[in-house]
Formats: sequence, structure tokens, C-alpha cells
Amino acid sequence: MRERAHTTISLISFTDDIYCIGPRRIAAQLKRYGFQVHLIFLRATDFWGQTRQRFQTHFYNDDLPDSVYQQLFAICKDSAVIGLSVWTHQADQAALVTRRLQRELGVPVVWGGIHPTSYPEDAIKIADGICLGEGEISFLRVVQAIDAGRDFHHTPGFWFRDGDRIHRNPGEKLVENLDELPFMDFEFEQHFVNDQGALKRMDLALMKKYYGAKLWTMFSQGCPYKCTFCSNDVLIGLDSGYRKFRRHSAAFFVAEVNYILGRYPHICNVVIDDDAFMFLPFEIIQDFSNTYKAGIRIPFFVTGVIPASVEERKFEALIGAGMVKLRIGIQSGNPRIMKEVFVRPLHDEKIFAGSKIVHKHRAKMAPVQYDLIVDNPWEHPEELKDTLRLVAGLKPPYTFTINSLTLLPGTTIHEMGKEAGFTNPDAKITLASYVTYMPTELNLTLAFYNIAPVPKFWLRRVLKREYGNRTVTMKQYPFIGALISVAGLVKKVVHGLMRRDVSAIPRPLDLWAGKLFVRRPQTPTSPAPPQFEHCLPRPTAIFSGKPAPGKMIGVAAGALNSGQPAHTELKVL
Repeated sequence: MRERAHTTISLISFTDDIYCIGPRRIAAQLKRYGFQVHLIFLRATDFWGQTRQRFQTHFYNDDLPDSVYQQLFAICKDSAVIGLSVWTHQADQAALVTRRLQRELGVPVVWGGIHPTSYPEDAIKIADGICLGEGEISFLRVVQAIDAGRDFHHTPGFWFRDGDRIHRNPGEKLVENLDELPFMDFEFEQHFVNDQGALKRMDLALMKKYYGAKLWTMFSQGCPYKCTFCSNDVLIGLDSGYRKFRRHSAAFFVAEVNYILGRYPHICNVVIDDDAFMFLPFEIIQDFSNTYKAGIRIPFFVTGVIPASVEERKFEALIGAGMVKLRIGIQSGNPRIMKEVFVRPLHDEKIFAGSKIVHKHRAKMAPVQYDLIVDNPWEHPEELKDTLRLVAGLKPPYTFTINSLTLLPGTTIHEMGKEAGFTNPDAKITLASYVTYMPTELNLTLAFYNIAPVPKFWLRRVLKREYGNRTVTMKQYPFIGALISVAGLVKKVVHGLMRRDVSAIPRPLDLWAGKLFVRRPQTPTSPAPPQFEHCLPRPTAIFSGKPAPGKMIGVAAGALNSGQPAHTELKVL
């Protein structure tokens, strides 16, 4: 047997933060199979960048300076393949970078993420290959094939351009047991970040600056709904298995968080960014709560609460374990919009029940965050008033994230919009498309609830007033909108800090706030319990040249005998 040569792979992220759950997981998967990985955060924003984003109405996808390109070429020059993680609002930036990498380095450049998954015919025109759906297994197979000099164009889960031909391969089977995957990669000595126009090797100071005090992670994957506006609509259309709940064990989750704390001991909040965490059975949530409380003493925030999953005993178990905040998706209070446009159940009684539960535990909880969708071209102002009536009936404390409806390519609602004439093929989707809503009178009335309950006289006024036939053609008041946004943010930060929640505070101010308001005990010195040592993002495999008796981590049982490339040269030590 011989040790694996350290073949290098470069992974590039375009997000404005460096949380990057998917790229970190894929980097770790490659590392534990002996590959060297450069993880590059090309568009990370500092405090001032985050502050500007909160109040800008447009974001521009400009190109990188040539000096940054030269540094990027130097980092990636020995890479066997380069992978880009791409969201739809980053597609123009990714295309510019891809063409430069192809021209300068001449190695395969592949895309993964929701954009190539939802808009593959567009993405494959630019990238040499695209990953559709999850990439922990399929990208590993591509890298193994390239490393071994084998043909990689028929790898399941990928499309590849081969001259004028496109290989549209079938999907890779989803990983059922998420404990088979590695911990996210926090070995940041091989990470690089664009720090104000210069690509620098990551160190602890840069981690503090760009990662801050919030650990974003996931416990489960899957969502029972196929809402027309959501990326899950695309994923479920790709494979119905995305509707099924797949999860880590509570022991894995705690071990991973403790590993990360050992590498980066400045986390003050854990954000569990699942799509539908509360839909998990009570027994699983109770086990999670008990295990988390015994192993981690850091407040956490659950983002995935669908109203239908609201159950008081689940809330109480999680609050007892350290949950200080949760997010509930309302989207709209109008039955027609929910049923015919969003194709999502409206459980207003469950929404009211959730607000009562949080109100009951308000001494321990930061204000619950409710998600609303506005700027809906199908919505009549009278229908938006139903959302306003629902909001007015909720019990405090609360905050509201008001999102502008974006017709993402590949989703059902995008096709609905094309048929209705609501899409513009020349319009570009930017980050502002999601986070900047129209400052109309009804929208601003909703936003005012981030400051205080709307006075009854004003509520009566707007509910009686006529606003025309469409919400997207109403008069806008940008200056008033900016004032309400600033005041609402200030209140959200203050109320959060009172309950040890730093989730609304920009990086790196959240670090300072965490030191003042969140107390955390000494982190464990052990990197991982023995049963999870194989999950560390470090080499755990060797060449054997023969089928290995040990299992291939992260590959579903039977996959090696399914007629797909077996890659049995790897076995677990």
C-alpha cells in the first residue's frame, strides 16, 4: 500500500458571509479521503459591507480587480479541479470568474449549489460541469476519477460538457444517515478570504472579522412542503427523497459543535438552520434537547419552524436546553395566496398558538422572528390586509423579516410568472431582490411592528383605505422605510441581547456583544469522541488497489454494486 499523493482541489464561495455549510462539508469529505483542499471565500463582507447591504436597494455584480485574480490563480494553479458554489444572485460573478479560471489554468471548473440545480441549461453553458442537488458523494466521485485518470463525464449527480456534447447523468442517491458525513471543515489554515481586495490565508483574526460569533449549522434535512417560491420546490422535483427527513444523531451534532469550538472558541450562539426542524417527532427533539444541554452550554436559535409543527412540549424541551430564539414562516395571511400561489397550508390557529407559547416563556426567549412575503404580483392590497390582520393578532414579543417575492428560475412560481407576464428575462436577480421590499404604506405598516404595535387609529385607517388593484403598483416612501428599518433593527438587537441572542448583530460586533452578554464555559479539549473520530476533516483513507472490507464513508449501502463506478480503492482506517 502507498499513501495518497496530496492532489489539490480548490473550492470557491461567493457568499457575503463565510458560514458556508455545504462547501465546508464537501471540503471535509475530500480531506478525509486524502485530498488537499483550498477553501476560498471570494466575496466575504466586513462590518461596513453588511451595514450597507441592510439599506441598499440594489447590489451590483461587478468583476474582481486583476490583482485579486492573480492571487486566485496562484492559489488554484495546482488544482486538479475547481468547484464553485453558486446562488442565482451570484451567477454573473461566477461566470466572470469561471471564464478567467478556464482561460488561465485550463482545468475543469464545475458549479454546485442551488443555481445550477434550478437552472442547469443556463449554467452548463458556462461551467465545464454542474452538480445537481447534494454534492458530498458525487463531487467526491468526480475528484477520485480525475485523480486516477479515469473518465469522469458519466458521474451520477453531474452534467458535463464534452465538446459539443452534454452528458446529462442521472442523480446520485441521497445520503440517508447524515452521521456518515464528516464534520464541517474548520481547519482554516488552508482557507483563504478576500480581505478588502487581497486574498489572505485565514487566521484567527480574520475568522473573527468574517465569521463572527454565530455558528450556522444543520441538524436535519428535508421538508414536507413543496412551496412554489422555494428552492425545495426544485430539489423535490429533482428527487422526491428531499421531502424525507434525514438527520444527524444528537451525539453527532454535539460532537461536531464541540470540534468546531475546539478550533474556533469564539462562538456565542448556535443557529440551527433546518427547513423544518420542529416537524421532527417529539422523542427526537427531546433526545436532542437532553444531549445538547448535557454537552453544550451555548444559547441556540432554531430557524425551521413551520406553523403546522407548533407543539408546546417541543418548545418547552428546547427552551430548557438553551433555545433563546426561533423563526416561524407565516408568508401570507390570505387563504387564496397561500393555496393558489404559494401552494402552502395556512395554519393561522397554529401561528397564534406559537405566539402564545413564546409569550408565556418571554422571560427566557428573544422575540420570535416571523417571515412574511410581500411584493407579490398576484396579490391584491385587500389580500395583503389579511396578513396585516393576522400580524395584529399576535402576542409580543416578535420581530418580522419582510422579504420581497423573488421568482427564482427553475421554481414553479417562476413558470407561473412567465405565463402571467410577470417575469422579465433581462432583469437580474441580486441580493436586493430578496431582502429589500417596496416601502409601500401597507408594507411599512407591517414593518412598524418591529418597533411597536401599530396604533389602532392607523390600523383602522389602512384597513379601510383603497390602494388600487395590485400591491406592486402602490406608492412608495423610501425615506420613511429607511427610518423604520433602522429603528426596528435597533430594537431587535437590544431585545435580543437581553436574552443572550446575538443573531441580529453584524460581524464582528457580535463577538463583543457575546463577551458582554453571553457567558460560555471552557470548551472541551478532546477533538471528538472515539465513535466520531472518522468524521474529522482529516485524512482517514489509503490506497489499497483492491475492494476494501471496510465501508466507504458517506456512500449509501449497495451503491458500490449498482453498476456505477465503484472506486473501491479507498477504505477506512
